[in-house]
Amino acid sequence: MAGRGPSLHITNRDLALVAAAAFITTACAVLMTVRDLPDHATLPPSDPHAVLILPKVARHGGSKIDPQGPLRVRLDAGKAKTALLSCDLFKAERPITRRQASFASIPVGDCTLALDDTRPYVPVYPGDSLHCHVDDGHTTCAGGLAKSRAATVDITSDAAATLSVDGKERGALPVKGLALRVGRRALRLDYPDGRNGRYGLVVEPDQRISVHFPAPPGARPAPAPKTAPATPIAIAEPAGWPPAPPKESPRPLGGSGEGGGPDAGSHLGPSIASP
Repeated sequence: MAGRGPSLHITNRDLALVAAAAFITTACAVLMTVRDLPDHATLPPSDPHAVLILPKVARHGGSKIDPQGPLRVRLDAGKAKTALLSCDLFKAERPITRRQASFASIPVGDCTLALDDTRPYVPVYPGDSLHCHVDDGHTTCAGGLAKSRAATVDITSDAAATLSVDGKERGALPVKGLALRVGRRALRLDYPDGRNGRYGLVVEPDQRISVHFPAPPGARPAPAPKTAPATPIAIAEPAGWPPAPPKESPRPLGGSGEGGGPDAGSHLGPSIASP
């Protein structure tokens, strides 16, 4: 009878270690994804009209999000029993007591907040102090960092294009002074020939961002900025200009000296001798 080969013994402890390692690996991948949100260009393979666009991005100012900040929620209208916070793999629920709920700390990631079983408000960040209510099955909040500390963005392009942000059209480029809420924003450029380009822009609080897109091959150049025709400047002359010439006083024919004779030194022409 042939001998059996070495047997493999797997204990419950081994299974637990494998499961723990898989969970830690997944959690680290998620945290790396949500903590470092780099700008990126996307090229959907299902869209034959998509082109790859890599803009020049310049950032000025801005401030970082405090990852230790708490989250405070106040119910400003209506009724709700619970507040559910969801951040990727993390979930926490708090009862609403005296119209308030709080979370001591929350992860930095793609977080949402839902009152009862409603569609959640997004995004939520550490340090937010939200005033929320339920509106037609949606959790609606105000006072969040994403909007109150929105960035100001200028977007230009070498090619004629129409800009959309998070699926909402914002008009033809260039677009200046656009307020974008904090987080990852999805930019899309639609060109007149039917092609489109997509770019994920990360927005941090209080930033000033300039984004310039190069023209894809064969794209129509952007129209030159319109300049108003020069208006001639009218210079108003002061009142009474030019001044009137001075009036000359008539010269007397005769003297007015003492004794009725001519003034001394006056000369009226050659003297006529009496016969």
